[in-house]
Amino acid sequence: NAIQELQGNRPIIVRNFDELVRVLPDGLHYDFLQRQEAGGDSIQIKGLAAENKDVSELMRRLNRSIWFGEPNLSKVSAIGSAAAGSKALALADIRAFDLSVVLTKPKAEDAK
Repeated sequence: NAIQELQGNRPIIVRNFDELVRVLPDGLHYDFLQRQEAGGDSIQIKGLAAENKDVSELMRRLNRSIWFGEPNLSKVSAIGSAAAGSKALALADIRAFDLSVVLTKPKAEDAK
C-alpha cells in the first residue's frame, strides 16, 4: 500500500513543481521551497521580487491555479537596508518575501 501510494503521488509532486514555474511572474524568483506535511500539505516559499506588485501577482496566480489553495503571505521586506555602500542603491527596490500555499489535488477531469 505504501509503495502504491508513493507511486501514485509522484506525478502530483511533479505537476506541483511545474505549476510553481507556470505561475511565476517576471521580476520575481524563488530562493527557497519547502514542502510541509504537518497541519496539511503545503509549500513554504521564500523569494525576491523587483516590486511589491510582483508578489501580489504571484499570490493571484497561485490562488487561480487548481493545484494550490489560497496563499498566505507572512512577510515582505526591503533588503536594501541590510546592504552597505553602492550595493544599497542597487538593492534598495528589491523585496524579500515569505509565503505559504496549500497544495490541492484537483479532480482528474480538472487536471487535464
